Amino acid sequence: MPIDLVWYRNKCAEGHEQKEKRPHFVIYEGKDFFLAFPQTTQNKQSKKYSSHKNYIINDHGKLIEVMIDQLRIVPKTQVLENNAMETGLSVGLRKVSIDKPVSAHRKPLVEYFLKKAILQSESHKNKHAKQITFGDVIKLHIKNKNPLLRFHDTFIVLSCAKFHFSSMCLVAPRKNDSIIFELLHCIDCQAREFKLLKNAKDRLDIGNLCEKIKLSLEI
Repeated sequence: MPIDLVWYRNKCAEGHEQKEKRPHFVIYEGKDFFLAFPQTTQNKQSKKYSSHKNYIINDHGKLIEVMIDQLRIVPKTQVLENNAMETGLSVGLRKVSIDKPVSAHRKPLVEYFLKKAILQSESHKNKHAKQITFGDVIKLHIKNKNPLLRFHDTFIVLSCAKFHFSSMCLVAPRKNDSIIFELLHCIDCQAREFKLLKNAKDRLDIGNLCEKIKLSLEI
């Protein structure tokens, strides 16, 4: 089965959020965006992290390492711009789309990601980092420049303490006490300024949370 890749450069990156243009493995397609993980750069392949271990896709003997702490929202218009620069596609082309993500690697990758981002032990603390915990509701002082997030400034943290050792955390927009799982993404919580509003951990059932995420991503 095919691997679904799009090329993208993250123009909105801060801190450890990766900026280089590279292939991204798509796990979900919305109307105007993709949710995707970037492929690891050559100099970071097999690098060991205290927070997680990246996922390796074996595509007919070709090993592709994806950065699971870099899940991002990829606007389709920006994919088109990058692909146009790369391949000379017509600038007049306005729609970019791929067939519904069908790669056999998609489901195990998402399940591995949820295990590492959400289900790891909560007993780890980093004394040298800005503390942020599972269930924290935060308000960003400066809105994310990604056009899909421009109307959102309040997010809920859905990742565990160990995952935060990379300085990255998994967040989703929160509106009227509802979580918009389709806009899940990772941000550098050490590089972005935010105000802690409250913690809603008691309202989150971790096992049920993972099932809701998989349902939202049509897995």
